[in-house]
Amino acid sequence: MRFRSVAMLVPLVCACMLWSVQAHATDQDREDTAQRQKQAEKDIVITDATMEVVSSAAHVAAVYFTLQNKGDTTYLITGVASDICSKIVGHHSDQESTPGTLDLFTHLSVPAHTTLVFPHGGYHLLCLNMTSDPHDGQALPFTFTFLEGVRKTVTIPVGRTANPT
Repeated sequence: MRFRSVAMLVPLVCACMLWSVQAHATDQDREDTAQRQKQAEKDIVITDATMEVVSSAAHVAAVYFTLQNKGDTTYLITGVASDICSKIVGHHSDQESTPGTLDLFTHLSVPAHTTLVFPHGGYHLLCLNMTSDPHDGQALPFTFTFLEGVRKTVTIPVGRTANPT
């Protein structure tokens, strides 16, 4: 009887040891990921940005830009905010808006050494319910938030009006 108990105990002990190693590895992975995500402010470069008023009557503007990840880490955008926008959503010029499109910039992965373009006619940001009427030449701050709360603020100039109403 004692032999069977020990024989049954060995797999249990091994399983516990394996679980402990996996738990430690997972915690270490999370810590490493957190540390790598903190480099987003340095590695992410946002260029060719412009904000265009789509409808002054509806207080809506489109934001187009190029986002480049110059680092070795994949980053995750968890949000975009600006004081001028009551709400910011994702939009595609030629496709129906869905919850996935609207929330695009709340879970967007930016792979290492990659350039993502958000152009006219493609995916871009919509600034809804603007709190003021921006004018051409004005530069407005937009803050991109990444996993682990890292923020990168860029100034985006207001360009020509796309469809004045």
